Amino acid sequence: MRLGARLLRNRLADDRGDEEIRRALVEIYRRAGHLDQAGRFALGQPYSNRAERDAYARYLLSIDADEARIRDLSLLPQKHPVPDGLVAEMARVGEEDHRGERWDWCIAVGFVAFFALSLITVVTVYFVVILGGREALLIARIGGVVSSGALAVVTLGFAGSAWARRRWIAAAAWTAATAGIVGSLVLVGVGLLVGRWS
Repeated sequence: MRLGARLLRNRLADDRGDEEIRRALVEIYRRAGHLDQAGRFALGQPYSNRAERDAYARYLLSIDADEARIRDLSLLPQKHPVPDGLVAEMARVGEEDHRGERWDWCIAVGFVAFFALSLITVVTVYFVVILGGREALLIARIGGVVSSGALAVVTLGFAGSAWARRRWIAAAAWTAATAGIVGSLVLVGVGLLVGRWS
C-alpha cells in the first residue's frame, strides 16, 4: 500500500490536475482506513465524505496549517482554490474536540478510582482472611460493586467524549457499555441488600 500510494503521490505531484490519479490515491487510503489522508487528497472533490474531511481538518489544526501549506499538502492545482468551507470545518472540528476534552477529567478520575478501589479491596480481603474474619466475601462483593461503579465513570467519559466529537458508532458502543455496567451494578446491589437483610 505504501509503495503504491507513494508512486501515485509522485505522479500527482507532477500533474496535479490528473483527477484519475487523485481518485485512485483517495481510494487506496480509503481502503486502508487512513481517513485523514483520504480527506487530504479528496479536498474539494465531490466524492469526499464527512468523516474524511473531519479527520483531515483535525490534522490541519494539529499542525496549524495555513492556506499555502494546505495547498501543498493536498497537491491542489493552481486553478483549484482551497474550499471556502474548510476554515469553517476546521473551526467546527476544533470546537468539537474542545468539548470532547472536557470529558477527560471523568476518564482520568474514573481510572484512578477504579485501580485504587480495586487495590484497597484486595488488600482488605487479604488481611480479613489472614485474621480469620468472616466478612471477606461480603467485603469482596462490595468492593467489586464500588470498583465497577468507578469503571462506569470511565466508560461514561469515553461516551461523552465520543458524542461531543460526533463519533456516533463509538458513542453508541460506549453508551451501551455504560448502561450495561450500571444495570449490572443495580442488580448486584439489590442482591447484596436482599441477601444481607433477609
